[in-house]
Order: sequence, then structure tokens, then C-alpha cells
Amino acid sequence: MQVKPRFAYAYTLLGHEYVLVEELEKALAAFRTAVRIDSRYYNAWYGIGLTYHKQVNHIVNIDII
Repeated sequence: MQVKPRFAYAYTLLGHEYVLVEELEKALAAFRTAVRIDSRYYNAWYGIGLTYHKQVNHIVNIDII
């Protein structure tokens, strides 16, 4: 997929799509790229938090099983 190199919104959308398919490392990379482009872009920061939250829940669920 091609994304404009300086378009934080596109990387943020890409990150959210990766979260939906549980590709959490790729999601973090996309969100971090968006934050590097625009450090005030709150949707990317939200995506980072959401991804970390999903990672922790995944680890807790494994420990319970």
C-alpha cells in the first residue's frame, strides 16, 4: 500500500485497520509514524493507547487460560 509520506491521517487509518485484524505490532508502527509526522495528532496517540491496551488484555487472557 502506498501512503503519502507526510500524511498523518493516512497512517492513523492504517493503524486502526491493523488493530481490527489483530496485527498489533504493525498498528503501533503506523501510529508511531503518524505521531512523528504530527505530534499533536490525538487520533494517533489514541491508537497507540488502544493498541497497548489490547496487547495487555491479550497477555492477561493467555495467563488466565
